[in-house]
Formats: sequence, structure tokens, C-alpha cells
Amino acid sequence: MDSKSPDREWNVSFTDYSSHLLPYDGGYSLQHFINDGKVITVDGLTGRILWKKDFQSIIVNLYLLKTGGLQLLPSHSVGRKVFDAIIEVGFFIMNLLF
Repeated sequence: MDSKSPDREWNVSFTDYSSHLLPYDGGYSLQHFINDGKVITVDGLTGRILWKKDFQSIIVNLYLLKTGGLQLLPSHSVGRKVFDAIIEVGFFIMNLLF
């Protein structure tokens, strides 16, 4: 999915089957969770769910398109119960804050 054009989705195939790891950034607090075609992004500092989408397709990894090419984003593939629990806790936190 293109963050600047939400209606635009990308399907990427690698020719050399490699990508660069995203350089370590201690200030990067986002946590990305994947389950059965669904992705949620959580603010690691507050626990708030910032973004979620059901792609209805298998997701292997998440990548960030940078000038030098694709960079692998740190993500966690979790089971359905854990995924649903993260969503419940996120909504609970959002209701407390707002």
C-alpha cells in the first residue's frame, strides 16, 4: 500500500531475492504485527493502534520504499488470538486517552 496514495497497492517481485535491512533507529517506536493478510501498526510508546488494514492476501514481510531500494521493516508475525488481543488492548488504550 502506498502511504501517500491509499488507493494504490503494490505487488513486488524480487529479481535478486534480497533487500536491505532498515538501519537501527532507537527513535523508531512503531511495532508492526501481521496475521492472515492483516496488518496493524502500534505506537510502541503509547500502545495506540495507528493503522490497520486487511489486505485479504498472504503477507510475508513489510518493506519501506526508499531511494536506494526496498528496506525490510521490523515486523512480528503472530497468531490470531494474539493479533486480536493487540487490537482489543489498543482500542482500550485509545478509549482511555480520548
